[in-house]
Amino acid sequence: MNFNSEEEVRKWMNQVKNDRIINILVEKSNLTKIQFETFILDLIFRVNKLNGLDTNLKTLLRSGKDKVTRGAFNRTRRQALRNIVKSIYTVLLLGYLGIFETPQLEPFLEGANRLKSYIENVSAKGAETLTEDKIALLTEMIERELLELSETKQYYSD
Repeated sequence: MNFNSEEEVRKWMNQVKNDRIINILVEKSNLTKIQFETFILDLIFRVNKLNGLDTNLKTLLRSGKDKVTRGAFNRTRRQALRNIVKSIYTVLLLGYLGIFETPQLEPFLEGANRLKSYIENVSAKGAETLTEDKIALLTEMIERELLELSETKQYYSD
């Protein structure tokens, strides 16, 4: 995530916003789209601080019709961080209780492994070497699996 210009950040954020898998994951996460976007922008600017990117730009790059004040941006960032920490504690709690070994959660673990494999596959080959058809097919497959996993009632029905 190293960026040297505002244009590079804008281009990357547009790719993130248009990624179908990211959109599904955000929709099913504890983060709102705005919280996710705020968190990512803040992270980008923290990591790239040494590259001379103006941190005030992060409020201008966030989606929305209205300009976002620094205070509103920071409140949303705090909300996102609070939700992320709560999610991590939930995972730690489930792990501590040994719940990850239950059959009901196995499909989620398998889905996480397939998603990791997908990301590694695209990274290893380089997105530019994959044809649009292959990327679309992989994305559709992952998208379908994520949507199936989101139907949690099938795992907890009597």
